[in-house]
Amino acid sequence: MLSREHWYYEILNIPYTATDEELRKAYRKLAIKYHPDKQKDEESAALAADKFKEATHAYKILLDPQKRQAYNDVISLLWEIEGD
Repeated sequence: MLSREHWYYEILNIPYTATDEELRKAYRKLAIKYHPDKQKDEESAALAADKFKEATHAYKILLDPQKRQAYNDVISLLWEIEGD
């Protein structure tokens, strides 16, 4: 089972069918919100940095067509296994 940091569509708050443009907009929104330099104190910056890294990783995987297809294949397989 994938842990929370591996649910890339959920992290970016986009549907499975999101276009590249929707993906970019969602990432941009999160990058602005969670960029460590935009936080008011160190504690907020540390928490935001983790979310920023999560969002960046998800974005990089989903933006690459081959990686996105491989990710989608794995997710589909997991859904099939859980459905049994």
